[in-house]
Amino acid sequence: MKNEEQILDFLLEVYKLKEIKRSGWLKKVKVSESESVASHTFGMALIALLFGYEDLLSAIITHDIAESILGDLMPEEKDQKIKAKEEMIFNNLLKNMPINIRNKIEKTKNNRMVKEIDKLDMAIQALYYKLKGFDKDKLAEFIASADKSIKNKNLRKILTIVKKRFQIDN
Repeated sequence: MKNEEQILDFLLEVYKLKEIKRSGWLKKVKVSESESVASHTFGMALIALLFGYEDLLSAIITHDIAESILGDLMPEEKDQKIKAKEEMIFNNLLKNMPINIRNKIEKTKNNRMVKEIDKLDMAIQALYYKLKGFDKDKLAEFIASADKSIKNKNLRKILTIVKKRFQIDN
């Protein structure tokens, strides 16, 4: 196990995710008090737990840790250079984690289900913001993005309900 000083330094770095706001909600929907990256991660972890994907929790919890240094960028803001930098930061941060955790993350970090759970959390958040009164038209692209990406039949069942509720005018 790494020494406690390194673990604490790692935690202090990634705790920034509790304060970093998700940029898509800020820029596209104008949600000034948008969820943080850490809030998004919590939602993903909860979805994984509810659907029996506990084996992916280490990958889910760490999937956005590079954003503690880079900030949250929307997919369209990430070119190959930024993606490479994000990967380098991710790997550097992982070096400060205990080897058994690091190995678990390495095995699951590119798992398709992590990406689908990420999209489902985004769709649920879009519905949540719609129910709070934010612009349905601006939120629709987040639902559409999830709809294109989610293939897992169990996650699609929830997405179908999200889409149905999203269409209902309150």
